[in-house]
Formats: sequence, structure tokens, C-alpha cells
Amino acid sequence: MAEKNHLQYLDVYKGAIIFLVVVGHAFHFGFAYYQSPLLKMLKSLDMPSFLFMSGFLGAGVLSFDRKSIINYWLKKSRQLLLPLVTLPFLYAYLYKLDMMNILLDKMHGGYWFTFSLFEMFVLVYLVRVLNRLINKKNSAFIEVVLGLLSLAFVLLIDEPWQQYHAKSWEALSWAKMNYLYYYFLFGYFVGRFKELEQVITAPIIHALSGIAFVLFLKHDVHAKPILDGLLTSFSGVLFAYATVKQIGNLKTRANSLLSYLGKESRTIYLTHYFFLCSAPIAGNFLKTQVGSERIFLWELLLSFTYAGVVVAVTLVAVRIIRSSKILDTLFYGKRLDSWI
Repeated sequence: MAEKNHLQYLDVYKGAIIFLVVVGHAFHFGFAYYQSPLLKMLKSLDMPSFLFMSGFLGAGVLSFDRKSIINYWLKKSRQLLLPLVTLPFLYAYLYKLDMMNILLDKMHGGYWFTFSLFEMFVLVYLVRVLNRLINKKNSAFIEVVLGLLSLAFVLLIDEPWQQYHAKSWEALSWAKMNYLYYYFLFGYFVGRFKELEQVITAPIIHALSGIAFVLFLKHDVHAKPILDGLLTSFSGVLFAYATVKQIGNLKTRANSLLSYLGKESRTIYLTHYFFLCSAPIAGNFLKTQVGSERIFLWELLLSFTYAGVVVAVTLVAVRIIRSSKILDTLFYGKRLDSWI
């Protein structure tokens, strides 16, 4: 299994991705501006990278005694499901949204990610249980096959389920599973098998994945994405991971900042929606710049500034919420007894 003893680059990776998620939301929630090649790049990279890293970090050693199983699922439920009982409904109340829509819509008011992530952990956990039962020789091939079978399950039931009962399909955000489970499973494999991590971070693969990402992204901007953007996202994830592993352990201010954001990535994700205010002036300005040589620079400047402000305000809110052990538990799933 790949080494994962709290290395800085893992936090740097998560920090960079959560910031890019907020940058992407600047276009959607802030500017209402969807024509950007930068946004196309972000959509290809941010959530696939987040799921890749979630799978990677979820590949650690598990114990299957009764106490360990209970503790594992209590922790996952606290961290991923409990916040969905509190934050989305508070968000709906404050912004006068339909609470039933928050509950049943596939986007869950923007909180689909933690819901889908929980489902992915369930599937991979079942894979690991089956692997433990039937793979007595600990064959990597058998474990990979079991993982691929779980992917086949996600893909094969998607369309029939949607046609048979669209409401439950949407309520369980299965469209997101169908789109993102690839990356979670791949991250799990990279976390499980050190040899695979060595392959994807080799200099030649690093260089080729970067070239491929640029070429696929250029194609996707001007035409229908190949395989719904799967090749673009995979090449981007490979390039991003290899790049951050190479430079993410350097002692720099940028890495220190990104590492801090990475450690707070889950709380930033859960809280930042409250501060995504509309900025129509920026959106209207960008629309007037479409076709100009400086449009990309303006998109970078405005979206990164917007995201920086949102993240800064969010971190202040997180600090306030965490000062209360009850709120920290209800909103972020912290164990009450951990305060003692």
C-alpha cells in the first residue's frame, strides 16, 4: 500500500482543489458566466481530483472486528451525513429555498458531494469485505477485478433505475456516482498499490499526462468532449497528482497556505455556500470581454479574487462554529467526547 503518513503534499493537493472548487463556483453563483475555457478546465479537474484523493486516503488498513466496523461507520456518518441534516436545511431557511427540493433533488442544494462520497465509501467497503472473504492469497488482480465489478454495477443500474424510479435515482444523486465513481475507485487503487503510484508519478507519465490534458481540454472547448470528458479528467488528475507530489513537500509559503486549506477542505466545502454572493457586475464585464485577448487574464483575476474573499470569510465562520462543541458536532461531525 502506498505511504500516506500525513505528508504535506496530500494537504497541499486538497487545499489547491478546494480553492479551485470555489473558483468554479464563482462563475456559477457569483458571475452567472458559463462561457469560460477556464471553467471548462475546472470542471474537468476539481471534483475528479477531490474524489481521486478521497479514494486514495480511504485505502488505509481496515480492521473487521465488530468494534472497528461500528467505529468506522459512525465516523463516516458523523463526517458525511450528519452535516447534511443541519447545514443544507439552514442554508434553505436563510435563503428561502424549498427544503423538500434540498432533500430530494440530485444536487441536494449543492451538498451532493458528501452524500455521493458516503455512497462511494459504502461500495468500496463492500469490495474490501468481499476481497477479505474470497481473496485468501491477497492477489492484487482479484481485488482490482472486484473493484471493477463495483464500477460495472454503478454504470449498469444507472439508466434502468432512472427510467424505473427517477425520484429515488435523483434523491440518491446516482448521476454523480455514475460520473465520479471512476476517480474514487482509481484513487483507491493508487492508495492500495504502491507500484501503481510509482507508475503514475514516473517522469514520462507525468509529462505525457500533462500534454494529454492540454490537448484533450483544447478539444473539449471547441467540440463535444471525448467519452464525456473522461480522458480529459483522468489525464488532468494524473498530471495534478504527480505535480503536487513533486513540489508539495517543499517548505514554501504557498504550500503552507494550501496545506492549511487542505486540512480544512471538508469544512470549507460544507460552509462556503453561505457566502457565495451574486456579483453581476463582474459577470457582465466578462461578457463584454468575450473574444478579446485579455479575457483569460480577466477571468483568472476576478474568479481568484472572488474565491479568495469567499474562502477567507468561510474560514472565519469555521473558526467561530468550531468554538462551540455543539455546533462543531452538528455542522462538521466532530465527536463530542473529543472535546473532553
